[in-house]
Amino acid sequence: MSTFDSDLRACLLDSDLRACLLQYVSLKTTSRVDSVVLNGTEFARPEPAAKGQDMQHFEEWDFGQGTWIFAMILDGHGGISSDLKLNDAAEFIHSELPPLIKAAVAARLAATRSHCLPDADMAKILSDNLVALDDRIKDDVIAALADESMPNRDILLGRAVTGTTACVAVVDPSRRVHVANIGDSDCYLVSGTTKEAAHLTPHQSCTNPAEKQRILDEHPNESSSDLFHARRLFGRLIPSRGIGDFPLKLAAPEVKKLLLWMNMAGVDVETDSAVLHNHTPPYLSNKPDIIHVQANEGDFLVLASDGLGSQVWFMNDGDNSVETVGRVCAAGLVDQPRSGFNAALEIIWQAWLGVVDCHLYRLVVDKYSPSGRVDDIAIVVGRL
Repeated sequence: MSTFDSDLRACLLDSDLRACLLQYVSLKTTSRVDSVVLNGTEFARPEPAAKGQDMQHFEEWDFGQGTWIFAMILDGHGGISSDLKLNDAAEFIHSELPPLIKAAVAARLAATRSHCLPDADMAKILSDNLVALDDRIKDDVIAALADESMPNRDILLGRAVTGTTACVAVVDPSRRVHVANIGDSDCYLVSGTTKEAAHLTPHQSCTNPAEKQRILDEHPNESSSDLFHARRLFGRLIPSRGIGDFPLKLAAPEVKKLLLWMNMAGVDVETDSAVLHNHTPPYLSNKPDIIHVQANEGDFLVLASDGLGSQVWFMNDGDNSVETVGRVCAAGLVDQPRSGFNAALEIIWQAWLGVVDCHLYRLVVDKYSPSGRVDDIAIVVGRL
């Protein structure tokens, strides 16, 4: 334990540290689902922002034959301004997707006269609605680029140049878990008996060799050096799949218009990689991976944005393997929670002190970060 940690422990009780942690997070708890969001910090903005780019949402649905759980983590990026941030891709998915999924599940249950749906039906509902929302953003941006007098044009363009990952889970009354994942957030199923964490969502990112090869295979006449810069697609984005981010999906002429609309002062649009090397779009996929798994009574479902993995990397000397992140998640879960217990907060608590100098207390409160920033963290935990 470092001198800093020893001094901190000597001065503050756990209750004091928890009170400090509560100043930096927002919480939500129901009978079966808990969530927490911790907004990140940067040297240029050392205090956590009032609103970050990570978002969470959960609902409990009752269609008359048992309770369903809907949970979602969104990791937004590319906000242009405080005004346009209110209309970005993450906000759009956050408001539009839950009612669409709920209505589709209800309609299919009514049509089949059942209390649960087959994996194939759930896969279609999740995939079709995610792709359809991304297609709506595409249709809107193409129309807005063609018509400068279009109402709400700036909102539609702002939505298209921003982007978000999406990890969406639906649990039916039989505890069948259906997950749709676009991007690099994590979903774990944690055993209620052994506390072993099964990682369900392979990362869709340019750092994943399989995803990088998929992109190269889809664009066989384009070189890796043109497509990937600094482990990012066109030097812009680490995730290899996403909602929005249309500079990585549209043809070069439309991308040029988008970049010019963004008013990128001093930037030569013609030499931007998303224009210069844009030959066979789209490069960023909107197709989710779909995972189905059977949970048992007492298990936990954990969804977390990649900010948790980043913090675990700091805590564990560069180790943010899915196994290590899973152990951090499992450490925060208990079988019989006390009154006021929030399982998502307990997972953050595991990272709050951490080890050596790389704990969240120092990163957030003491305003110290080796990388210059602390990423937003959003977590949802469902008790199954």
